[in-house]
Parts: sequence; structure tokens; C-alpha cells
Amino acid sequence: MECPCWFVDFEASGIAPDSYPIEIAVVAADFECQVLIRPVDYWAHWSFDAQDMHGISRENLLANGLEPSFIATELNARFDGARLCSDSPQDGFWLDTLYEAVGIGPSQ
Repeated sequence: MECPCWFVDFEASGIAPDSYPIEIAVVAADFECQVLIRPVDYWAHWSFDAQDMHGISRENLLANGLEPSFIATELNARFDGARLCSDSPQDGFWLDTLYEAVGIGPSQ
């Protein structure tokens, strides 16, 4: 049986080692989802250069972002056994950062 494949893309607070995910988008042939991620308390890095590129402010994240724990749990439920693909290795870093912040791991 073939493993379903999904494409994932993140926007982030910057590209520094202490950057963090601020938005996740997931698409497949018949599905599309995009959500803002509310920063956890210790996610403090912010690059205004990155904000100029993606157009998302920290204030918008605080007001409209979903809790990282909710997003990680939903990712595990929806994509259990699926293959997530990306065009950037950095997306793997931000996915790990998301899971690390909530103390769970991705489903296999």
C-alpha cells in the first residue's frame, strides 16, 4: 500500500538558530490547510526582515494564532503514517521546534 504524501511549508520568526515556526501550511491533491502558530513564552526571537517578507506580525500571532499543543496534536492525528514533504530542510527544524515546545513527538 502506498503511503499518502503531503506537502508542508512553514513561515518563521527568522532564520536564526533561536527562530521558531509562526505559520504552517499543508496541502495535498484534495486538502489544504494554513494556520498561524501562537508563540510559546520562551519563543522570543523576532526578525523584522522576515516579517517584511511574510507579512505576519507578532501581534497578529498573539491575537490569532492557535496553540502549538493543538497544532501538534492535530498534525499527529491527521498525518499518522503519512509522508510529509518539503522544499526546505529548515522546515524540518521548525517542525521539530513545534513538537519540542509542547513536549510530544511526531507520529510515525
